[in-house]
Amino acid sequence: MEWIFIIGLLMVFLVPQMLLISKQRKRQQEIMNTQRSLTPGTRVVTASGIHGVVRAVQGDVVELEIAPGTVTTWELLAVVRNLDAENAAAAQGENQAEERDHPENS
Repeated sequence: MEWIFIIGLLMVFLVPQMLLISKQRKRQQEIMNTQRSLTPGTRVVTASGIHGVVRAVQGDVVELEIAPGTVTTWELLAVVRNLDAENAAAAQGENQAEERDHPENS
């Protein structure tokens, strides 16, 4: 009986931790894919919330234009979101929803 209680208690604490770790790994993989896919002209957001357009990627360094004529240099690790990819995914989702909801498709 005592072992069942201990196992149950461990499950209560370990299962949520394992789920959190899984979500964190997935998010980290998404960020790494974003960083690998950067090309000049891509609109991005840094970890500090700066929005900019990629002007050049050289190894672990990326140059972002944050205002017309203002180019700053960042570590590649600072880039956490690709706005162009997010907007494309959102537009695709909206198109699919419109097609599904359109009366002629019923």
